[in-house]
Amino acid sequence: MPFKPPFTQKFSPGDLIYGLQLQRTIYARLLRIEIRLDQYNVRASIVDQYVVPREVDIIKTGQRQFYNMTLPQNLPYFQNFLSHLSEHPKYRTALTYPNEHPSRISGRKCKGSLSWITIGNNNLTEDMHIHFILDDIDMEYVVKKKEYPGAESNVTASELRWIFRNKEHPQVKRKIQFWKNLEPTIPPWEENGAVLWREYIPRNLPVGFVGLP
Repeated sequence: MPFKPPFTQKFSPGDLIYGLQLQRTIYARLLRIEIRLDQYNVRASIVDQYVVPREVDIIKTGQRQFYNMTLPQNLPYFQNFLSHLSEHPKYRTALTYPNEHPSRISGRKCKGSLSWITIGNNNLTEDMHIHFILDDIDMEYVVKKKEYPGAESNVTASELRWIFRNKEHPQVKRKIQFWKNLEPTIPPWEENGAVLWREYIPRNLPVGFVGLP
């Protein structure tokens, strides 16, 4: 599942779906991807299930649903994810600074999950991949780090910049695939997006393939 063709055409159990929430819901419905947040979900399918608290209020319906990462099928993955965060020099603060703004904590956990699946280099995540949905994302806001109206969009922008900073890592190239208009596609910084993305200058430059914050 690389940055370039041939692309994979399917979502496998254990893969994580990134992107704006509405678009993830649309993809799940149209491509028949099962995203269930109840007690019967045996493998996480969206990054939220690792990042947010176990109990979540669904505002639109008033219903309460659960991210059951404590189920026997999910627990090893969740524990492994937390272990990766706790050992990371920057992302571990998402676990140790609980009084920080929730969006900052979520952002670190989301980038931590990217690191965990791609460059974490452990057997448990070997077959896990990331599908990143680009629909409705304004790349000018991402590249120029403009403030989005909602916290969710800011986190998504931060995730994209993380991938860009680490795009030369072979595991990042191998394990992340982008989607747009319900089809696999190339990264947003290639071809027509190359000029815009040249304006993004990371504060830190990668050293080898160790990854960046």
